[in-house]
Amino acid sequence: KEVVLNKIKELSKNTRVVMLNENHWYPNHRILAKKLLRPLKEIGYSYLAVEAINKEKDTSLNSRGFPIKSTGYYTREPFFSDFIREAIKMGYKIVSYDEFESEDRELSQAKNIYGIIEQNPNAKIFVYAGLDHIYESNPNNKKRMSAYFKELSGINPLTIDQAHLFGDTKGELIMFKSDLFKGMERINTNVDYFVINHFDTSLDEMFDEKIMTNFKI
Repeated sequence: KEVVLNKIKELSKNTRVVMLNENHWYPNHRILAKKLLRPLKEIGYSYLAVEAINKEKDTSLNSRGFPIKSTGYYTREPFFSDFIREAIKMGYKIVSYDEFESEDRELSQAKNIYGIIEQNPNAKIFVYAGLDHIYESNPNNKKRMSAYFKELSGINPLTIDQAHLFGDTKGELIMFKSDLFKGMERINTNVDYFVINHFDTSLDEMFDEKIMTNFKI
């Protein structure tokens, strides 16, 4: 897994925006997101843009330091909550960018992420999105957030899909260039890389073993 994390870190130096997606029902996807926080912070990333946060219902997340019930629906899941808590602890500024009621949700998402760049031209942003929003071109004639963002900003984001590729390999984390799958039926290659995520959804993956304690009741 360290090889993959280091590879993503190196690739992230070539852009200012990294987009990682998730399947909303897979807590292990949040484990990878959390593990990327420190490598990206070390190379200057300081904004975490999260689709799942409801900015209307929770306006005090950054100052409070942790999510609560009103922060969002998916963020109530413990691994997601810990991911956000750790990001704030590391000094990331959490930004909510989704607009569910918009006429064009994809365009609104892209504009909100680009707004971070407009306010801070030197910003480096880690975008954590759901499923297909990170597609860089428009499959099935539907333009996604990432494609809109590229048009608005002129920035080519690093897009990493961990939601659509599965395998029976034993490694915890395996990464492939999307080019390897071009032309294959049912694999959408409108991203830069695919990751197969086999992390166990266990506390051992989320917390340092030094602070873990076993006890029986």
